[in-house]
Amino acid sequence: MPAGATTPSRAGPIISRHAHPAHRGLCLFAGLGISGVVLDTIQQPFSHDLFDNLLLAGVPAFLGGLTEDVTKKVGVATRLLLTMLAAACGAWLLGAIIPRLDVAAWTRS
Repeated sequence: MPAGATTPSRAGPIISRHAHPAHRGLCLFAGLGISGVVLDTIQQPFSHDLFDNLLLAGVPAFLGGLTEDVTKKVGVATRLLLTMLAAACGAWLLGAIIPRLDVAAWTRS
C-alpha cells in the first residue's frame, strides 16, 4: 500500500464539508417530533412523559448544532460539551443508564 493511502493527503482537521448547508440536527429533531404526533394520532401506546423528556434532553445538543449551522462560530469542544450535557439530561430525565455491562475485561470480581 502506498504511503499516505489511508490518511488525508494534506495536514489539517478532518471536517465534513458540504456543497450546500446540511441541517441534520433540525431534520432529526423535526422527525422525532413528527413521529410523536403520528404515534399519538394512530393511538399507539407510548408514554407521553418519556417522549417529552426525550425531546427535552436533546435540546442542548440541538441548540448547539443549530447555533453552529447559523453562526459557524461554535467550536468542537463546545458542541461536545453540549452533547455530553444532553446525554446527562437523558440519563437523569429518562433514567437511561447502563448499570452493568457483563464484559469480562471490565467486570470487577
